[in-house]
Amino acid sequence: MNASQDSPVSERPSDEAKGFAKQLVLYADAVTAFAVVQLLGFIYLLTRGDCFTVNVLHNVCLPIAGSIVVSGVYGLLVILCHVGERHIFRSSRDSKITPLATGTWIARYTIIILALVATLGILCQVKHDISSHVFSIDCK
Repeated sequence: MNASQDSPVSERPSDEAKGFAKQLVLYADAVTAFAVVQLLGFIYLLTRGDCFTVNVLHNVCLPIAGSIVVSGVYGLLVILCHVGERHIFRSSRDSKITPLATGTWIARYTIIILALVATLGILCQVKHDISSHVFSIDCK
């Protein structure tokens, strides 16, 4: 038995696999960006103080549940992209790049979680401000 059979061989991913990993990273970035854009759009619409605000806050449990479900789906999509990218590279990634790649995945997860927290926080704050007459509604 020679030494090459005893030690595990570190396979380098093919160019096609690297391209697919790059595509997975782009998908994860797009999902994360969409989560932020959705948050900003929701905050804008909610804080305008028109009929949208009244309808959303009429039964605040539904937008809360919806926000949790949608953020969960965003998180799941990013996790699936992360798992796929990790399987492509396995242990063949350069040791200098590994901490950077890990940091960017953590940043994506953090952004999605913060978007959920901000959505829920804004919902609760607007509901509170309406009930305390700090925030006015103009819905006819």
